[in-house]
Amino acid sequence: MHRALSILKQFRQQWARDLLLILSCGFVPLMIVMPLLRLLVGALLRVGGVPLLALSNGLMVLRTKPLVSGALLLVFCGVAVAACAQLMFLVAAVRTLQTRPLLMAVRAGWQGAHSLRLSSVPLLTTFSLLLLPLTGLILNGSWVAKFRLPLFLAWWLSLRPALALSVLVLYLLCYWLGIRWLLALQYMCQNASTTTALAKSWRQTRGHFWSHTRTLAVLLAVITACSYGWTALIAGVQSLLDGNPWAFRSAVVLATILLLGKSLIAAASCALLLLWLNTPLAKSALVATTRQKQSCWPLLLLSAVMTVVPLTTALATYQFNPHPLTIAHRGVDGHDGVQNTISALRRTAAHHPDYVEMDVHETKDKQFVVLHDENLRQLADVNKTPRQLTLRQLQAVTVRENGRRAKLASFAEYLRTAECLHQRLIVELKITRGDSSDVLTRFAERYGQRLRQRGSKVHSLNDAAMQKIRRLVPGLYTSYVLGGSLMFPNTRLNAYSMGTPMLDTVFTSQAHARGQAVWAWTVNDQASMVQMMFAGSDGIVTDRSSTLQAVMHQQQRRPAYAQWLRLISDSGDDLWLGGLLE
Repeated sequence: MHRALSILKQFRQQWARDLLLILSCGFVPLMIVMPLLRLLVGALLRVGGVPLLALSNGLMVLRTKPLVSGALLLVFCGVAVAACAQLMFLVAAVRTLQTRPLLMAVRAGWQGAHSLRLSSVPLLTTFSLLLLPLTGLILNGSWVAKFRLPLFLAWWLSLRPALALSVLVLYLLCYWLGIRWLLALQYMCQNASTTTALAKSWRQTRGHFWSHTRTLAVLLAVITACSYGWTALIAGVQSLLDGNPWAFRSAVVLATILLLGKSLIAAASCALLLLWLNTPLAKSALVATTRQKQSCWPLLLLSAVMTVVPLTTALATYQFNPHPLTIAHRGVDGHDGVQNTISALRRTAAHHPDYVEMDVHETKDKQFVVLHDENLRQLADVNKTPRQLTLRQLQAVTVRENGRRAKLASFAEYLRTAECLHQRLIVELKITRGDSSDVLTRFAERYGQRLRQRGSKVHSLNDAAMQKIRRLVPGLYTSYVLGGSLMFPNTRLNAYSMGTPMLDTVFTSQAHARGQAVWAWTVNDQASMVQMMFAGSDGIVTDRSSTLQAVMHQQQRRPAYAQWLRLISDSGDDLWLGGLLE
């Protein structure tokens, strides 16, 4: 606690210079390097014939496109070197800034970056990965903005407690190693070799793990409180103004204030963590900085300049849609039944959602069963996959959820029931390695035209499957399910189903410019529903379609611009990069 308070005191004494230095250092990556990097990666993917690069197809690209993979590896190495140089610059500059003027700190930072050895890049990259969330804060997110855990992967881990526990233990081990190597950065900035820096850090951090952890916990608590508190304050003020004729104009003014404050808070977060990295272990060795006269005008000017781009992007991509498609996820509405069953379909269709989204697997006898999971263990306590059982055997299985029970249904029966209810479907094709080679051809022959004629749609996590379905059934509406993507996909599909943590107004604007729709999934709380409307989503996939309908009715009468401000706050660097690339 003593070290955390000392760090906060140091920051208070030199806050203007710290923020000016850090914002200036982040200006070049955001304004120049990152836009060029995206253009370069986009060009490589286009030339290599890779329509998209996401978590779901990364291994396939690595296996089938060696030249593209090699070029992307070189780009990644270049990014790693640049990020390491930026990290070395900041560590050296902030340390010097505690006792020297700003220009001398910049000179020291340049020397620190210049002292970077190529042999040290693997170590620094490893260190950054070990402390990835902290690295994102230190580098203001500009280099690591896309390293986020996709929602569906988090859900997948939640169903496997043993694996989730293993992942947690692995991360804790990585964090421990990161703390033990913490002081290596300081020594490397002083031209120490990688081996020497590691050895010194290992010796000096022995017995101080919990001290560093407590200090870090206090600093992160302060950073989190400031960040979320600032957004809550601005959004709270706007919520009081919503409903007035001038609510949108007040939202624009508050968006400017919000972004200006967020840029300063991000820089302050970086400064606090850099002071933590530079703080000696011994209390007596703490640097006693003296208060120096500071001018705030350069800082405010630079902050204002850095607010222009994201604010302009937020306004340019503003596309409030209070009438998105209501899409009932897995055919349920709240807790009204067991997912993907006919009984739940009947109850959900009574509320008239625009679409019912459901899932289809291939069976052992090459039929199609309505089921989401790749194993029956979760719903039926049966350790079997759909590919291990025939359709008749699967139809005899009883599944349980939400205090209800039902039988599994064939897709033919489910589709027939939907047609009788005049309910359109969005069919998610669950393609697995065990499926037969002609599974898509058979599905298209049996159901493709029938789905197309009744206005139903299909989507999948497998982009190649959607491309093939599109060729097999011209005119059938196809969508690709994205957990996240490094670049905007270059496909001719009709839509993208995008996970909400990754979806923002920049993505939807790019999709709409190409004549493609965007569906947000899975959105279950009212605040997120409103945010997805402000993101311009054409459809919202939800487990609570009745709630979504009520929220839509409310937003048509009284838009909640406070949620637009929260969306802007969460969009981060995507507003920067989107504005610079459009």
